[in-house]
Amino acid sequence: MTVTPLISDTQTLPALERIVAAARSELLMSLRALDPATPLVSPELIEQGLGTWADLIAAKTQGGVCLRMLFGDRDPLFAPDLHRRAWLHASGFADAVQGDSQIICAQHGQLARGPWAWMMRGKIKPRIKTLRSEDPVRLTPPQRAIASAGRITLHPALFHQHFVVADGMNSMLGGLGLGGARDVSVQISDADFAGALHGHFAECWNRAIEAKTHALANHPVHMDTTVRAQGRADLRPLRSFTVPLNRWSRLAPLARVTEHESTLFKLINTSRKLIILQTEALTCRRLVDKLRTVAVMRKDLKLVLITSTGTPESWDADHLKDLQDARIRALQSTFGDRVFVAKADLPGGSVAIFDDQSAVVGSANLTARSMRWDCEVSALVRDPQTVRRLRDQLVALWLGDGVDAHDLSQWHGAITSGVLGAYNVGAPGRKRARLPEDMF
Repeated sequence: MTVTPLISDTQTLPALERIVAAARSELLMSLRALDPATPLVSPELIEQGLGTWADLIAAKTQGGVCLRMLFGDRDPLFAPDLHRRAWLHASGFADAVQGDSQIICAQHGQLARGPWAWMMRGKIKPRIKTLRSEDPVRLTPPQRAIASAGRITLHPALFHQHFVVADGMNSMLGGLGLGGARDVSVQISDADFAGALHGHFAECWNRAIEAKTHALANHPVHMDTTVRAQGRADLRPLRSFTVPLNRWSRLAPLARVTEHESTLFKLINTSRKLIILQTEALTCRRLVDKLRTVAVMRKDLKLVLITSTGTPESWDADHLKDLQDARIRALQSTFGDRVFVAKADLPGGSVAIFDDQSAVVGSANLTARSMRWDCEVSALVRDPQTVRRLRDQLVALWLGDGVDAHDLSQWHGAITSGVLGAYNVGAPGRKRARLPEDMF
C-alpha cells in the first residue's frame, strides 16, 4: 500500500501522466474535465514524441489498453459553458482513440418533471431563446435538440466525481490537476482500494448507459458488477451513489450509498483538537449540526474552514450563498473564537483532516447535494503518517513551512497578508427558492 498526497498541479499532472503511461491492460477514467490538448509535462513522454494528452491516450489504446472514459455532463441550458467543455473534451479524445475504447458524456438520469418542471418554466424559456440566437456550429447535439424542440427535461443530479484507475492497482482521485497551485489529490497504489474503485466506476458506467447517455467512441456496453472488492478500514473509497427515481412529483434521486455523510459524522464525533476543512462550498445542515454538537461537548476543539471565492455551479447561486452563510453563522455562534473561516480560489472537491489521524480527499464538497444527490467518490485515509504529511503540505500552502496549524492566530495572519481572503457572512437572506435544500 502506497498513499501519496499531491498538492498543486505541478505534482498532480506528472503523477497522473505516469499512472496512465504505465497502464498495460485497463484504464478507467471518470472525469469532469480533461482537455485532450493539454500539453504533457513528463520529460520521458515528451522524448517519446508525445505532446498532448490526446497523444498519450491514443498511444495507450493503440497499444491494446482497454479504455473506459466517463465525462460527467452538465445541464445544457443552465450550465452551458461546463456542458460544452465536457462535450469538447470527450469528443476530442474520441477522435484520438483506437481499439477497445468507449467514451461517454453522461447525464445522471434523474429528471425534473411535474411541478418542478412547471416551477422552472420562467427560467427555461429565456434560456432557450438565448440558445436559439447562438451560432448553431457552437451548439452540442443536446443543445441543438433543445433549440429545435423548444423544450427540455432538466437533469438535477450529476456525475460529479473525478478519478482514474489503472490495471486494478494504481489510482488517483481529487482535483486531478484542475486547480493550479491549490489542486489537492491523492495517488494510491493498492489492489483493494483500486478494486473497490473499479466497482464504483462500473456501477456509474452502467447507470449512465441506462440513462440513454451519448456515446462518442465505440458503442458502450455494460460492465460486470457481480464481484465487488472491498476496501480496508484504514484505506477505502467513500461513495455517494444515487440512481434515478423518476416519479411525476419527485425531484431527488434515490440515495443508495451515503458513505460520505455517515463517515464524516463518525470522524467529527471522534475529533478532539483540530478539524481542517477545505471545500468549494459548505451547505449541508446535517454536517454543521454534528460539528456544533461536538463543539459543545469538547471545549478544546478548533475548526478551520476554507471555502471558495467563486460560486459553485448551482440552480440558484444566491440561495446557495444564503444557505452557506447560514451554516457559517451557526458555526461561529457555537465555536466562537475557536473557528477560523476564510475563502480562496479553490478547485472543486474537498479535503477534511481530523486530528492528524484521518483524512478524506476527493470530489465531494461538503454540501447536501454531494452527500445525497450526486455520484461522488473520495479516499478515506486513516494512516497518521500520511495524514500528517497531507496536513503539513496543506498548511504550508496557506501559512508557510513549520507553522503550528493549531494556532488560529497564524491562520488570521494569512488573511492579513492576503494569502487567504476574509469571508464576509451576509445578513440572513429571504427565502429565495422553493427547491429542496438537499439540492444545494
